[in-house]
Parts: sequence; structure tokens; C-alpha cells
Amino acid sequence: TPPLLRLDLKNLKICSVDAEGCEGNPDQVWAHNQGRKDSFLMYKKLSGECKIQVVPQWQSNQKENGRGQNELSNLNMEVQIAIERRLQDGAFLACQFDVTIPELDFDIKTTDIRHLAHLVSGQHFELYF
Repeated sequence: TPPLLRLDLKNLKICSVDAEGCEGNPDQVWAHNQGRKDSFLMYKKLSGECKIQVVPQWQSNQKENGRGQNELSNLNMEVQIAIERRLQDGAFLACQFDVTIPELDFDIKTTDIRHLAHLVSGQHFELYF
């Protein structure tokens, strides 16, 4: 069984923003919808911290404190979300996600390389067989 790819998200914040991605009061974040008749646009921003780990199956039930021995990266992220919905029935017409990761730094230990190779081979098998 391939190892788990674990994403731990912390300090998540989601808020409504205007078309430029700036937070504001409800009047400011909905101002771009004035005059629209068939649909409306919603803009959201999700920000937080993300920890990426590769966890072998034999370790998946163990809890670790602090920086785990299989932690690859600990990074900040921001996701801008734009959603278009139809007024008539509330159906989703379009959705766009823009992910920003200002700094990406991976610390791959030599002991983790075989777990990563096992993960990649397991994903390859699932995609192509």
C-alpha cells in the first residue's frame, strides 16, 4: 500500500472580497453585482498555513508532536475564488481558483525518498491501470 500524502491546514480564514481581492463590508464586496440581471459573481479569499507530509502506512495511526520526521514542507498559502451563480435557480455557472504560495521550500530527507517513490508509483498505477 502506498504511503499517505497528508495535508494539514491550520489557521484557515475565509472571507468575502471585492473583484480586486480586497476585504470590505458587504456593500463593498457586492458593489460589482449592481445592474446584473441573470447572474451574480462572488469573490472569496481563503488563507492559512499548510503542512505537507508523506506518511508510510505503518506510521499512519501514530501521532507526532512538532515537526514530524516525514514533513516535507510547511508553507503559507492564499486561494482566491471567483464563483458565478445564476439568479433564477442558484446554479453554479463558473468557478475559478487562483492559488498563491509565496515561498516554497521542501526539506526532503534521504529516508523519505523511498516513501516518495512508493507514493509516485502508487499514483501512477491508479492513473494508468
